[in-house]
Amino acid sequence: MKASREVHVFARTVGDKPTQFYCRAVAQAVATAHMADHCLGPVWYGKKLLVLLNMDADKELSWQLERLADLNPYLLPRVQQELLRKL
Repeated sequence: MKASREVHVFARTVGDKPTQFYCRAVAQAVATAHMADHCLGPVWYGKKLLVLLNMDADKELSWQLERLADLNPYLLPRVQQELLRKL
């Protein structure tokens, strides 16, 4: 958690929004070790980053979900449910 908090603090000092969202995604990923609910933070900040960069965030998310289905089809419905709730 200390590392995650430090990255979030650093993100506040960054003036460049893409870099700030990237830092926050990293901080959330690190925080996943503390609490599983943080695992969707990188998806949320990643989406914000892609939108900011005028990239197709929905296409990227679809690609990620397809990979998840390949890795663990039983986990996919749970992740989709959480994404609908949080995004």
